[in-house]
Amino acid sequence: MKIDSAIKRVSDIIELWIPQKMKCEDVPGMSIGIFFKGKLLYQKGFGYFDVQKKRRMRPDDLYRVASMSKMFTATAILQLQEQSKLKLNDRVSKYLPWFKGKNRVGDLSKITLRQVLSHTSGLFRDGEKPYWFSHKFPKKLNDTISDRAIIFKNSKRFKYSNHGYALLGDVIKTVSGQTYSEYIQENILNLLGMRSTYPDLEKKALSRLARGYGRVLPEKKRKQEAFPNVPTYAYAPATGFISNVGDLARFLNSLILRSSGPQILSEKSKRMMTKLWTKTSKTSYYGLGLSITKAGRRKYVGHGGGFAGYVTQSLINPQDKCGVIVLSNSLENQSYNISRGIFDTLYYFTDKRIRKNAATYPYTGVYRDRWGDMVIASADNSLISFGVKTNNPVSNDKILLRPIGKHSFRLEMEDGFGSPGELVVFSLFKNGKAQKLLWSSNPMIRIS
Repeated sequence: MKIDSAIKRVSDIIELWIPQKMKCEDVPGMSIGIFFKGKLLYQKGFGYFDVQKKRRMRPDDLYRVASMSKMFTATAILQLQEQSKLKLNDRVSKYLPWFKGKNRVGDLSKITLRQVLSHTSGLFRDGEKPYWFSHKFPKKLNDTISDRAIIFKNSKRFKYSNHGYALLGDVIKTVSGQTYSEYIQENILNLLGMRSTYPDLEKKALSRLARGYGRVLPEKKRKQEAFPNVPTYAYAPATGFISNVGDLARFLNSLILRSSGPQILSEKSKRMMTKLWTKTSKTSYYGLGLSITKAGRRKYVGHGGGFAGYVTQSLINPQDKCGVIVLSNSLENQSYNISRGIFDTLYYFTDKRIRKNAATYPYTGVYRDRWGDMVIASADNSLISFGVKTNNPVSNDKILLRPIGKHSFRLEMEDGFGSPGELVVFSLFKNGKAQKLLWSSNPMIRIS
């Protein structure tokens, strides 16, 4: 099956799965987008933009996308290299003379732009003040740097540093002669037509910015804390950006080799961004402003983000020119796992030779028994079943229902403790949809 056709199948699954998963996991709101060859083929908002006001999420609502900001900052640095205004092997201190300090493990003055971009500088993660808890981010960085800023010898290992990317914002300001926001607006956002993206909090974004919520805490009687929206100032290059699914799709598409639409980087710079500069885990790496994960013959490139009240993730498969974006206004959300689950489901369809599709509409939906809630969705000429809490509808524990007769299906599953080989029979049809089913001997009722 072709990718664009598979996206339609996946979107049907998302709309059964995600609303119920959010209810079970206390996630107020989410927005999901899938794009292919520069076209946003699926975009939808789920749940609540503001729980207290009962305002529903709209597809174009805004989120704090947090560390996705690093993709924009890395792009700006590479643009300036293309303009011969800097080189990645230049030392940061060349542009920021106050960036100095030495201790027994390293020397700040020797750190290069490339090391900061790839998180191999050895810099501390977030400085020495609790910015993320006080909601008071620094307006200037020169008084945050000392010999305590370097934790590891540069190029020794991967060590994520928000402070490092904040420094890159100052480098962009120095080299370009513009503020960080002005440079990003002129050289990235305007060129790509990204009218709903802001490098930091602005008044005109507030009415469209989803309210961010914390975790569910038992002692708070399941009420989630609503966090204040604050500017990030000097930290904007690391975590300040506000955007939505549509704009992020435009930006991510522009990073794909030989992509359609406006180009903001040369092909050489794009390859440089996605090079495996440093290893972060067994199958994951970091490029320049991009995380990279290998999964068999496929490679996923993108970035996640976490801010007070928001967890976000963007992934692209550069080879297939396809991308998935998952944004949420809750710290309860697992955006990375969901985005990978969506990709796996997409490839479940594209990797199969689809036969004539059976008429499965009367059976698809969400069903409940005392053990839990289960999604039944269309897949090939059969049905697929999975629990609503899953992050991956086509994981190894998926269950197939093969049609064998009128309203009857036979179960196919790996788990011998389940009911492999037994029957599922749908019944009590209303408005063309089954309202009940018998799963082996276990009755279930439709809830959605």
